[in-house]
Amino acid sequence: MLRQQHQTEHCLAASQIQPTGQREYLTEKEVEKLIEAARKRGRNGPRDGAAILLAYRHGLRAQELCQLRWVQVDLRNGRLHVNRAKGGGESVPYAVLNSEPSCVHY
Repeated sequence: MLRQQHQTEHCLAASQIQPTGQREYLTEKEVEKLIEAARKRGRNGPRDGAAILLAYRHGLRAQELCQLRWVQVDLRNGRLHVNRAKGGGESVPYAVLNSEPSCVHY
């Protein structure tokens, strides 16, 4: 009960922080800067940059991105099979890997 109350208070606080009409997404240039910064940090930079690019280009939620497995990647046909978090269905973004050299590099 206490945990649920804390979560509700947190959601209310978060909704009060952002006034209506304020942008809730990153611009393309901001995403490019984020990817560049990720690529330069640590030994997993190329992986992190590729993950951010996939999430941005294909609208992946964090959960969908984290649950990706290599069996869902079809390099031959350039497809990525994604189990969608909301709605539970599966989607296949086409030409994912063929058009994104950083993902192929990783």
